Amino acid sequence: MKLTVIGCGYLGATHTACMAELGHEVLGMDPNMDNVAALNSGKAPFFERDLDELLAKHTTNGRLKFTASYAEAAAFADLHFLGVGTPQRPGEMAYDLSQLFSAVRQLAQTAMSRSDRAIWKVTENKVPAIGLPPTARTDETARRRTDGPSR
Repeated sequence: MKLTVIGCGYLGATHTACMAELGHEVLGMDPNMDNVAALNSGKAPFFERDLDELLAKHTTNGRLKFTASYAEAAAFADLHFLGVGTPQRPGEMAYDLSQLFSAVRQLAQTAMSRSDRAIWKVTENKVPAIGLPPTARTDETARRRTDGPSR
């Protein structure tokens, strides 16, 4: 199966390598070009035991690659895992969901022109249910523009 992972920090980069190890074709997308270059060379920009070995193995065998392009990610697969940051807001008991909403919005806008396939997103972040309705509305808007209204 072809899939993407949006956001290639600790969670996303590790997820890409593990999914490639399971036999999937994986495209990791991260807006940081330095991270993309490091990951494409088989090196993580952080330490995670054994991760560099998996990255090197699967970037070499072609099962795994990285990009900074939402358009390339949208064209690559129908299944998109979101692994972007949701840090706690300074001085508050709340999450900063701006990276999550931005990723959903950019992926949906890019994928809306592709009416031949459905858009699937799986959120991997630890986000409370209260944070999901705006994302769900974005997903529903994108789905309606590609599939038509809900049934």
